[in-house]
Amino acid sequence: MYMDGVFYTVREFAKKLNVCERTIRIAIRSGRIQAFRPGIGKKSAYRIFESELLRIMMVDFETIKKERGID
Repeated sequence: MYMDGVFYTVREFAKKLNVCERTIRIAIRSGRIQAFRPGIGKKSAYRIFESELLRIMMVDFETIKKERGID
């Protein structure tokens, strides 16, 4: 994970990707999205670095290119 200093809540991250918050939480728990909890305990809300958003967007872009046969 990159420490770029800009991070999002689960709600903000989901909104950026146009998916529901539950989808993001499931992806975090399964390890597909890297996140951290700044506080102590399970009540602390997840935070996700902007670099993770960029990584996911790039993966999606590469997948679309492959599906459409674009080099």
